[in-house]
Amino acid sequence: MVSRAISDEVGRTLRFKFNWSEAQISAIAGAIWRTAQWVEPQITVTDCSDDDDNRVLECALESNASVIVSGDRHLLALHRYRGIAILTAKQFLERRGWESL
Repeated sequence: MVSRAISDEVGRTLRFKFNWSEAQISAIAGAIWRTAQWVEPQITVTDCSDDDDNRVLECALESNASVIVSGDRHLLALHRYRGIAILTAKQFLERRGWESL
């Protein structure tokens, strides 16, 4: 699941942190967004110190997610949020037995 706030944040991160061009962002992220299920969170969360991370929590709650996979230190510090596990990609793959992928 993804929300407009999350797609905007991914675009900013790819642009400024990884120096991706608009063409790269459009080609890669665009393909992901076309297959993603979109939600529009109806609740507001303010529990994380990083406001962008609150948007991730809102999306997860709205979509009834069971896990958030992230490398973000603020989210990972929560470990679990309202019953939603917060894992690194490695932890997620190991718990699912997919570590050989």
